[in-house]
Amino acid sequence: MNINIFDLLLAPTLIFLAWQMLRARDLLVSIVLFIIFGVLVSLAWVQLQAPDIALVEAVIGSALTGALFLGCLGHMESHRKKIVIEKIKISKGSKVYDCFLSVLVISMGSILSWSVLTLPKNVLGLTDKIQSALAKSGVENPVTAVILNFRGYDTLLEMGVLFLVVVSVYALHAIEPVSIKIQPRQASRVLIAFLHILTPLMILVAFYLLLVGGHAPGGAFQAGAMLAGVGILMLVGGVAFSFNVERWVLRFIYVIGFGSFLLIGLGVMGGERNFLEYPEYLSKKLIFLIEFLATISISFILVTLFAGCSGFLNYGKSNSGTVRGVSA
Repeated sequence: MNINIFDLLLAPTLIFLAWQMLRARDLLVSIVLFIIFGVLVSLAWVQLQAPDIALVEAVIGSALTGALFLGCLGHMESHRKKIVIEKIKISKGSKVYDCFLSVLVISMGSILSWSVLTLPKNVLGLTDKIQSALAKSGVENPVTAVILNFRGYDTLLEMGVLFLVVVSVYALHAIEPVSIKIQPRQASRVLIAFLHILTPLMILVAFYLLLVGGHAPGGAFQAGAMLAGVGILMLVGGVAFSFNVERWVLRFIYVIGFGSFLLIGLGVMGGERNFLEYPEYLSKKLIFLIEFLATISISFILVTLFAGCSGFLNYGKSNSGTVRGVSA
């Protein structure tokens, strides 16, 4: 096991940041520490030679989730006329109970540390089997082959979860049908110039991540999260968007990722092939089609999630002047 100075500094730093994040009394401080923690976790994945996971952690785990937390915090603070910070009184348990918890935590930490330190140096696992079947998968990147071919069920369910997320966002607003209008807001000139420069670059990077996903780290989730970042920056920058779920186009975009994956999985069945068992001569094209459509769907779903958690989704007003589902 090769451990360098960077690893020795990174491991205790992650533990320290996690501790400070949990004990912080200010939510803003806790969120900032969470974002920093996510960036360092992505570096840890790089050190573990898992660049695909590092990309997902950096884009979704740190940047996008951090933006959601900041948006939620801003939405909460905007609805509070007066914020009163009260000290939370925590009742202390008995000494026996405290000692029991301490022993339990120390024991679990010792077991985990022992398990890591006693791992064999060279573990191939399923590497040989994946490499031997890689030529038939349609892609050269083993991670893409696993998540879209060998273990396609997992990715299909993940897409299904994302679809349920966007349904939940609209359902929580208690509106049917939903008519949402995001009003344009005044943005600083610096942010506007930043958007004009960064938006085309982020779009190019997103499609680059999609294209290289077949033979290098990248893929639909990374590309979709990058495109979602473009949409979130536009929302924050005051660009006006209109989300109306009554329009079939928006519904189609939401469902196209999960729906196309499901239909392709069913369409390849026949003869001796099972669900999601692609023909070898079509596997490359089908995987790229799934990733392309999933990228579009993922990006819109993540932007909608951010808008719903950040107060950008406003209730549509009916003709009577009341908010649908809620009294005005």
